[in-house]
Amino acid sequence: MERQPKSNEVFTAGSAEALERLAGKTERKVGPEAAANQEKLLERARETIEKTETAPKHEAKKGLMESGSSTGISRKLHYRETMVSLQRRLKPASRRFSRLIHHPVVEAASEVAERTVFRPSVTAGAGLTALIVGGAMYGFAWYYGFSLQGSELLILLIIGGISGLLLEVLIRSFKRMTRG
Repeated sequence: MERQPKSNEVFTAGSAEALERLAGKTERKVGPEAAANQEKLLERARETIEKTETAPKHEAKKGLMESGSSTGISRKLHYRETMVSLQRRLKPASRRFSRLIHHPVVEAASEVAERTVFRPSVTAGAGLTALIVGGAMYGFAWYYGFSLQGSELLILLIIGGISGLLLEVLIRSFKRMTRG
């Protein structure tokens, strides 16, 4: 038994075979009312397909939650619904941890840190500087027999992070100069 299309069913540009099935069903139906309803449905499907084919590609790719508006409200709502749906599948301990790390305050702080302190250039610069210069410094201290204070590693991390950020800025400005 074939599936009956719903009256509010949305057809896409790739549903030509669905139109053919509907056209075939109108011939099989008995009675003028059923044929008229099927013709109306077929006409709506054709109009929807024509609108989809003539619509710009970026509009056709919009998600279900974003189809009505381009505001961030629908994105936030979709994100929240997705998080709740995924958290329901987790074990209770994991669910609590997920709710903690996805709390709006924690996420905002994480995004700020992501854009500043935890940028790849800052992290790489800090790590490499601390590893290379700190390793050499501790090697010399061990070889010559003097002690270090312990704050050297923290200072090297800060210096390396700043140098990584400066290096990123220089590379970006160089790329802009070569493009334009």
